[in-house]
Amino acid sequence: LHTGTSPQLPPQILPTGAESRDFNITLEIRVSDSLGATSTIGNITVQVRPPSAEDTEATLGNLTDTLDNLIANGDNQEVIQLTNSLSSVLNDQNITNNTDAFSKARDGLID
Repeated sequence: LHTGTSPQLPPQILPTGAESRDFNITLEIRVSDSLGATSTIGNITVQVRPPSAEDTEATLGNLTDTLDNLIANGDNQEVIQLTNSLSSVLNDQNITNNTDAFSKARDGLID
């Protein structure tokens, strides 16, 4: 989710977990120092449920501005992370709510 020299991880939006796994995803945290020493904490399970259709539509309403701001600020990693997370949500929402707004947003992420 993140690579960098900052001692803090910026806030992350995790992808939606698979319904077949009760919306659980498994994380592994790996921290390395400048000399290559690494410490790993693995198998942390978190439940990430999909947002409601209303919350998703509200987020999509600001998507262009949000992405434009991230790109203008050179936050490429944030752009990728947001795009991956939204793709996860849109793919899940497509199963139950195939709305025009979701389809247009999905197409916009690909362009």
